[in-house]
Amino acid sequence: MKSVLSLALVTSLLLPSLPAAAQPPRQLSTSRLSNWSRVRAIVAGSRISASYVGRRQEHQYFVAATDETLTVLTPERLPRAARKVLVEIAEGEPGFFSPNKWTEITRGATRVTPDGIWVKGHRVAALQDVVATIERGDVYEVSQEIRVRRPPPPRQPFVGFDPNAEVGAASGLAGGMLTLALCRDRCPSWVYAAGFFAPIVAAAIIKARHTERETDLIYRAP
Repeated sequence: MKSVLSLALVTSLLLPSLPAAAQPPRQLSTSRLSNWSRVRAIVAGSRISASYVGRRQEHQYFVAATDETLTVLTPERLPRAARKVLVEIAEGEPGFFSPNKWTEITRGATRVTPDGIWVKGHRVAALQDVVATIERGDVYEVSQEIRVRRPPPPRQPFVGFDPNAEVGAASGLAGGMLTLALCRDRCPSWVYAAGFFAPIVAAAIIKARHTERETDLIYRAP
């Protein structure tokens, strides 16, 4: 059993490093950053962060923009079911949030109308509590969360370990020791190997998802 864990530990140290850290956001000229048409080009339902009237709110979703206004959705304080439905509406039917339009949408236990948001028959919020329309002149900055594809990490030399591999090694060792403690030499070898390698794979996935996201500055007031 010790030989299985020892082999797994050595293997983890020789694995390619986890994805590289995110690169700094690209720099744009002042004239391009102040171009409001870039805001209007954002895809409805995209996750953004907008600063306006001296206030910054995170976890917003873009609904629409005209030459004079920006409309955003801020559903983070709602129950999960209602939040999911509102984001789906922003993506597929952004016109629903127009103040001059009456529409009722029901999906599962969530019902949304211009009068409010209901989950299982209980009103959880007014629509104006989670939808904001801001005058263009009050908007200071708009950023969009984007996903980027990372190049594969360079092959590491046989001698000398990548510091990023320490994360995988530590995760695998902890998983292997826990499996060993639970099994107490009663499990087949593949169980111990799985207990070691599964945390390494999970750590790599978590790291990859974290570094795949980047903030792209779309607009800054002149």
